[in-house]
Amino acid sequence: MSVRIRPVTKDDRNWVRDFIRDQWGDKIIIVHGIIYQPHKLKGFVATDDNDSVVGLATYNITNNECELEKSDEHYFLKLSQRNLL
Repeated sequence: MSVRIRPVTKDDRNWVRDFIRDQWGDKIIIVHGIIYQPHKLKGFVATDDNDSVVGLATYNITNNECELEKSDEHYFLKLSQRNLL
C-alpha cells in the first residue's frame, strides 16, 4: 500500500471541518489559549491507493514560526508498526 501526501485545497475545507468535528467534538481547537479553525488553515492530506484519507495535518505560521495545530496520523502509526514486524 502506498500513501500520497498533498496540500489541503479549498475544495477540502468542508470535509476537513466535518472531520475535525467528528474526531474532536467541535470544528475549533484551542492551542496555547488561541482558537483555531483547522479547516481554514494550511495543511496536508495523506491518501491511500483508493484515495481514502488516512492522515491530516494542519499548521499555522506566525512570525516566521510554524506550529502544527492539528494532526490525525493514527493510521500512520499503525502502518509503521506493521512495517516493523
